[in-house]
Amino acid sequence: MGVSTTVIFKIRKINSDKVIFTSQSIGSNAFNRIAEPYSNEVAKNDAISKLSTSIAYDIRNQLALYSKKIK
Repeated sequence: MGVSTTVIFKIRKINSDKVIFTSQSIGSNAFNRIAEPYSNEVAKNDAISKLSTSIAYDIRNQLALYSKKIK
């Protein structure tokens, strides 16, 4: 079993709707299912938490690279 997500994000100019940067972050995380429903739920929630952290780090890294590019 597993979870996956795609996050699309954009940076817009402050005083306008002009998009100056757009990108996406794609991630997935797997977990093993067992015969216990509670254990499966805990494993799923842990996988979602790790996936969220991974996506956040990827977005941070992309924004850091973008900010270096425009300097």
